[in-house]
Amino acid sequence: KDRLKAGEYRSLLVEGMAHRRKYGQFASLNTIVDTSVTALLQSLKVNDLQSADAAYRTIQDIEGVVGKGNSAVAEAKNKMSASLLKMTNILNVNNAKKALDTIAFLKARFGDSLSATYLEAKAHHRLEQFGEAEKKYRGWLQRARPDAKERKKVLALLFRAQKHQTLKRAKVGSTFRDCPRCPE
Repeated sequence: KDRLKAGEYRSLLVEGMAHRRKYGQFASLNTIVDTSVTALLQSLKVNDLQSADAAYRTIQDIEGVVGKGNSAVAEAKNKMSASLLKMTNILNVNNAKKALDTIAFLKARFGDSLSATYLEAKAHHRLEQFGEAEKKYRGWLQRARPDAKERKKVLALLFRAQKHQTLKRAKVGSTFRDCPRCPE
């Protein structure tokens, strides 16, 4: 317990798993291993692709020691993927190119997700790569639940991509009409 307080999580995890293999599982050992895994995973910080790559390698190392199927490891992977997707910004062409790099990173490590597919489609659309955008929108629609609330929005984006219409953004200070019946 002193070593847990001292933060020696990596060495405790490795030693704990060696003891498990040699002597089997018992409650106090499982507590040390689980605490070490949780502490190591909680210490991971993801601010960009470089830190995400380092965090992913740490997760792989932990998974190599505790084995696949550990719920804490699975949760850490999901959190890391979600935080990277939240940081993905496709407001302009430069950001769209960076977004595609981030999405490729995520897909290579965690597999495909609906969120990643949607953002990938929008990034291709922003870059005016209409064929690729259309393909990704269709992929999202095929995989999404029929009652998904985003379905209408994705269909509208698909139709825009099919017509080679760009993703338009109102310019700051410009006047636009968002409803034909509303006085503006």
